[in-house]
Amino acid sequence: MTRERDNILSRIDKINNQLNTIKVSKKELPVLYEKFRDGLSVPADVNDIGNAVIVFQQSIEKRHTEILKRLRANEENRSQIEKNRDVIKNAGPNGICPLCWKQVGDHYDDILKEYNYLLEENQAASENLSLELDVILADTHRVPALKKIIDRIQEIQILSGYQTPYEEELKELRENLGSFID
Repeated sequence: MTRERDNILSRIDKINNQLNTIKVSKKELPVLYEKFRDGLSVPADVNDIGNAVIVFQQSIEKRHTEILKRLRANEENRSQIEKNRDVIKNAGPNGICPLCWKQVGDHYDDILKEYNYLLEENQAASENLSLELDVILADTHRVPALKKIIDRIQEIQILSGYQTPYEEELKELRENLGSFID
């Protein structure tokens, strides 16, 4: 009987240690969730890590696709500006403008300056879009950088799932222990 009682006491001690670990671990969750939400820039009420990561990754993909479309459109616009500028350049002051179909005349230098200005604006827009792509690239590293936090949150969630079964077993063990005292 003493051996069985010792086994019950040992099991009670182990379960109490596990429950204490769960209790202490749960206290970490608010800080971990805050770090997670800050790391992905998600709203304060988001506690579903899996869904938050998916939504974050989808937003990155969407932003990436939009910027690539804008870059392509910008490239097409640049190409058209260069073609029009080259037509004016090759035609000279006596040539015909490809936009208004009138003789360029005295406006030749002004028109070339305008096309060069448009090309500079286009180049600046492309550089800004490239910077936005760099930000997106950096954002793709945010989820892996949060791996330890995500893993710890999931570990605590898994541990928390054992709390009720441990509490039920503890109650049963205490009842069994009571039979040794009677």
